[in-house]
Amino acid sequence: MNALILRPDHIGDMLLTTPFLSALRKAFPEWNITVLCGTWAFPVLENNPNYNDIVLCNYPWLARGVKASWKTFFSTIVDLRQKKFHKIPYRTGCHIADLYLDFIKAQGVQPEHYGLELFLNDDEISEFRRKVELPERYVVLAPGAGYPEKLWSRSRWAETAGFIAGELNFPVVFTGSAGECAMVKNIIDKMQENALDLTGRLSIREAGILVKNAQFLVSVDTAAMHIASAVRTPVIALFGPTNPVHWGPYPNGRANRVLSKITEFKLGRGSTNRAGGMELITVEDVKSAVYSVCEAEKINV
Repeated sequence: MNALILRPDHIGDMLLTTPFLSALRKAFPEWNITVLCGTWAFPVLENNPNYNDIVLCNYPWLARGVKASWKTFFSTIVDLRQKKFHKIPYRTGCHIADLYLDFIKAQGVQPEHYGLELFLNDDEISEFRRKVELPERYVVLAPGAGYPEKLWSRSRWAETAGFIAGELNFPVVFTGSAGECAMVKNIIDKMQENALDLTGRLSIREAGILVKNAQFLVSVDTAAMHIASAVRTPVIALFGPTNPVHWGPYPNGRANRVLSKITEFKLGRGSTNRAGGMELITVEDVKSAVYSVCEAEKINV
């Protein structure tokens, strides 16, 4: 059986696909599984044993043509973006990662549940430690996002970072993409305490190593949040327009804290409400979440 899995989207979307790939491999070990993804998302699949081949596609719209032309080669095409071919019906109250598993259930198999996975090896971890000098204990902040509606106030980020670095005495490390450098610099400029700025300096896999060794992560709804889930680091996730029931940390472990003030969301596959909501989250909300995570993880503060 030759199967093609289509998910040419964002980094976080690909990470959310990894439980599906694990369950698919477990359910059908004899299948030859090919994954189509964007070059930007491929790093999260490196070293992943749950697929056979990869096809890199930098144009998500091209996936529609791929499905039509490759039907003769692949006996099964699972499109995790569209509603055609093996249609996965939308279910409210269901995390998107669980929704993907419905395809396996439709084959008459009860899938085993896995968390997000990022397979890091010892060599790249050692190389990262040679490249970046970090304190023994630190907290990572990821304030950037692909949509402005997901962003939190820079002054609130600065106050939060100052609280973590000053009152809790945890060194603060900022991370994000190159396009977020100016924003993070502005946040740090508002702080009285010192912070290490690694924004734009790390690859996706290096960011995974950074987050893996952190005490916890504070993040908006972005790839860093899903990376934290994949490397089993507690995360405090700030949600505005997106529904954390569908897009939150997966699985939502006992130490994770999700802050969301919107109670009604637009129904549909995206489950988004573009009205915002980030401004409703206060610094005190985040401080309380920090203390709660530290208590749950027995982190001395």
